[in-house]
Amino acid sequence: MDVKILENRLIAFLDVLGFTAFLQNESLIKVHEKYSEFIDIAKNTVFFKTEGDNTGRTNFEYAQFVSDSIILVSNPIDDVYNINNFIAAVSFLLEIGFTSKLPLRGAITKGNFLIDNIRDIFISKEFAELVHFEGSQEWSGCAILKSAEEIIIESIFGKIDKNMLMQKQIGNNLVLSYNVPLKNGSSETLFIINYLVFMTKDKIIEGIDHLIEPKKSNNKKYFEYLNSLPFEYQSLQPEFLPAVTLLMVKTRSGFRVAFLDDQGNPCKPGVDKIMWEAHGRWRE
Repeated sequence: MDVKILENRLIAFLDVLGFTAFLQNESLIKVHEKYSEFIDIAKNTVFFKTEGDNTGRTNFEYAQFVSDSIILVSNPIDDVYNINNFIAAVSFLLEIGFTSKLPLRGAITKGNFLIDNIRDIFISKEFAELVHFEGSQEWSGCAILKSAEEIIIESIFGKIDKNMLMQKQIGNNLVLSYNVPLKNGSSETLFIINYLVFMTKDKIIEGIDHLIEPKKSNNKKYFEYLNSLPFEYQSLQPEFLPAVTLLMVKTRSGFRVAFLDDQGNPCKPGVDKIMWEAHGRWRE
């Protein structure tokens, strides 16, 4: 069909910060070179690929670059895999944007999304609120709006008391509760996408320094807050040297890991094969 309605989906809107200044200060060739490289990395790593899944599913049912903005729509959210893949892919997109000096700011909501393939247009009742809130933030980050909060939390963590989750936050959780800085100098407590976990300190500082004020100060505060949280690490056996610990971001349907040396830097473990085992219980 030329017109398709994607019902009850997660919808993300992301904007590249500082793109107008980038256009003014660089040649069109330079802008195209850098931005197209970022788009190629994004498409090859997160747009059409779900790591560790053999069903052929993608991270997004709809994904589109529109000038300096990115629109993403999830696959059906009656499947925790689709929700977690969507959130993890958005996190990775924020990460590669930050390290590429094309920092992103965004928001995620839940609703219906109509696509007209003939006219190349899309319509969503929730989109106006999504775009408005994205633009009201004063940092590089991605907030989860209240309409999408419950289903995302349950998909990642299972049945859990939200207040307990907020009080006992772990630095390597995929989403965190945080006071999102807004342009009017206020803030709003929302769950956000945690995308700094797998970056080195040097890369984070480099990305923060690329921002302008007050975004720079606000992202520095977020990094300091993240550092204040406890992290869960797995100690490794000597055969994994030079890796001594494992850092994992996990959900109910998958995980992403980094092997760290004794300085806390990512490294290749000293083993050729790794077997992962998952233990759980069936729940109606």
